[in-house]
Amino acid sequence: EVLDEIVERCLAYAGAIGTMIDVGGAVGHLARLFSRRGVEATLFDKDDVILLAREFLGAEAGDMAFVAGDYTEWLPSGPFDLVYFGNVHHIYSPETNARVTREVFGVVAPGGAIAIQDYVWGRSAEAAMFAVNMLRSTVDGGVWTEEQHRRWLSDAGFVDIEVVDLETAPAQLIVARRPQV
Repeated sequence: EVLDEIVERCLAYAGAIGTMIDVGGAVGHLARLFSRRGVEATLFDKDDVILLAREFLGAEAGDMAFVAGDYTEWLPSGPFDLVYFGNVHHIYSPETNARVTREVFGVVAPGGAIAIQDYVWGRSAEAAMFAVNMLRSTVDGGVWTEEQHRRWLSDAGFVDIEVVDLETAPAQLIVARRPQV
């Protein structure tokens, strides 16, 4: 249900999406939903995850592109109408998230969008408990504030930043657009 809401909100925000990349997209639940709507979907995750995704998606894997790699090291060149990060920003430090957001600007098509789904500190009722889990489970991850997300996006060059509280999950969707020119 939450994935359907995310797809609808991304489409409502970004308009026509011809291409998208699901960065750190695990077995491809979200990329598959975009693919089913005729979007050229690419799933980008680590080698071992891509193998699992192909198996999980079965016949639908043929409708998608798969790229293996670590997004903290490099990103596919694009351009993509939508670059989506679902539940991955909390794994990394603010510095890593800021750097990756700057790098993403170069793979988003002019007029395209970035979407980040995660818990936002101060907006999500689950954020504090999730932050404790990140302290235990990651080297430098955490739950980041709306101000941090907005700064990463605006410093990278994105505009029209919106933070939406999801109706189907206690998380947020942060969207922004790369200017047309």
